[in-house]
Parts: sequence; structure tokens; C-alpha cells
Amino acid sequence: MIQEQFQQLLRQLTLKDRIGILHDFDPDGICSAAVMADLVERASKAKVVAHDILDRKIELKRFTQFIQDHQLTLLITMDVSTDMAPEVLNALSIPVLVIDHHPLYEGPFRSDVLIIKPQLLFEQVDAAKYSTSYLVNYLSEGLADISNDDWKIATGVIADIGYELHKDYVDHVFAALGIEVQADIFDTLLGQLAILINNSVIYDIHNAHVAFTLLRQAKKPQELFTSSLAADSAAIQSAIETYVGQVKQKATYFADVIYYHIDSNYNIKKPISTILSLAHPHNTIITYSTVGNLIHVSARRGDGKVPLDKILAQAIKNIEGAFSGGHPVSSGARIPKDKYHIFEKRLIHLLKTYKGS
Repeated sequence: MIQEQFQQLLRQLTLKDRIGILHDFDPDGICSAAVMADLVERASKAKVVAHDILDRKIELKRFTQFIQDHQLTLLITMDVSTDMAPEVLNALSIPVLVIDHHPLYEGPFRSDVLIIKPQLLFEQVDAAKYSTSYLVNYLSEGLADISNDDWKIATGVIADIGYELHKDYVDHVFAALGIEVQADIFDTLLGQLAILINNSVIYDIHNAHVAFTLLRQAKKPQELFTSSLAADSAAIQSAIETYVGQVKQKATYFADVIYYHIDSNYNIKKPISTILSLAHPHNTIITYSTVGNLIHVSARRGDGKVPLDKILAQAIKNIEGAFSGGHPVSSGARIPKDKYHIFEKRLIHLLKTYKGS
């Protein structure tokens, strides 16, 4: 039913329609947005005339300005839980399409606000690992041929740790491209592409726009490795490897938790937490760093035995200016620097005393 609604919406678009996409700035968000733009233009006569990155803050003013600036007739949001703010989506003047794989939020929503998440399509699914890039691939079936975007979709899948869930699909893409599967999926060409995109955006957030444009233009993945993103990515990779190599000396260990302060000029805590989680799937990984007047936190738990989204939500409760969100296995938070001691005390207590559901 939802897939039919989606396909009907795209088929009804005309030359007069102007489509805008707001998306997350991680590799899955960028890849899914680029593929979605291709799908819109192959399934209809409409054009995607604008795109931009979207932070976790869902603000009416930002959405309204984007719509007005580009005279949009349809807004698409990708890989961000914009459904957490129904009051914002319902207040917009045009139809909205939300394509995402984060936790599902309740409306009510206007009839022209269409929410598409794996949880609404399948009875049993690990939504956290059902990447938004692959969701676009699923939605395209019977609508338009986007097979030449398979490598972009597979890159998004790998980046969001979705390889095991979509192994058959990714292995098929590898075979078509002559890529050999490696024990560490990030050692493959598309795994390295996921790292390239992620690192370059950490170096300079403007690279999210560069990556989107390159993905739309590129015919093969190798083209991005010779782009301006490569040098920026290399600088970040060096910093990440330094911190990963120092974890035993510099991190704090308690219970089954690795608690690591990342004091870098670059916002590299997220990839570090991902790398450490892959290496230590039965440990809870917490990395944190200072960004202006906020402390940014990344949390990972590879085996899924600790619901990090709920833990972080409890830890920030009633802390003014704090925010958290994400998946049970992969979540994040932002806390005002002067309130971090409150958050930290709660977080440590919650992690030490968690007994499982």
C-alpha cells in the first residue's frame, strides 16, 4: 500500500513540479538523496531543483525558507526522522515525503504527508540496518530502472553497517563490478568509498554538497577517488587512526563500556565509535568531544544488547538544550557543556546498572 502510494505520487509529477530534497550528511544520507533524485527524474518529468543537508533540528523556519527559496511543489526528506516533528510537517504549504530508517514517530499527519520507513513496510525488520539507500532501491521496483545506481546504493548500505542484512544484494553489485569481497567490508572499493565520503564531510561540511553532485554525475565509483574529496579524506583518516591506536592508553574502561574523550580539531568521534564497535561488538562504545558550547556524544553497541537510544534519552531528560536520537545500536546526543556533568553521571549510572529488557 505504502509503496503504491509512493509510486503513484512520483508518476503524477509533471514538468511544472519542482522537487527539493533535504538529507542527512552521512554517506547513507548523501547516497540515498542522490539515488532518490535520479529516481524522481527517471520515473517522472519533474526535476530535482534543490537539495541541502539537514541537521537533527527540525525547524519550521528552515523548511519554509527552503521551500520558498526554490518555489518547491514537493519536499522530500531523506535519512532523518523528520516525523518526530509532525507540527512542522503539517504546517508546510506543500506535500511532504519522508524516507527514513530511524525510529518511527506517531502523528497525526496531514493526508499529503507520506511517511515511509522499513517498520511500516515489513513485519519483522532491523530498521537500523535497513539503510535509506536500500529503501530507495526497494521503492523503485516496478517504477523505474536505477540499476546503474547500484554501486551508490551499496555504498550507503555498507556505510550504515547494513552489509549482513543485504549481503546478497551487495555481493551481486560486487560481482557486477568485479570487486572481491573482503573479510572487512570496509576494505573493499565501495567500503573505501563510504569512508571517503564520510571523512571528507568531517573535514568540511561543504563536501556533503560536493559528494552529492559527484554521485549524481559519476558513472563509476573510481571517479570519486580522483576528486577533490580524496585529499580531505586522507587528512581525517590519519587523525582517526591515531585515536583508534591510542584507545587502550587514553580511554576509560568500566563494566563493558569503553568511554573515550576525543580531543581533536575535527569531529571524528562518530567514525571512531563505529570502528571501535566493529572491533568490540560486545562492548558499549561512548565517544565524546567538545563543539563550541556543546558536548557531542556518539554511542555504539554492536550486539544490540543495550538500547542506546533509550539510555541516552533517559540521560538527557530535563536537561535544557540537550538532544538525543538514533537507533538502539547507534545513537548520539548533544548536551550543553555546563550541564555535561549531570548527563555524564546519569549515563554512567544507567550503563552500569542496565540489566537488559
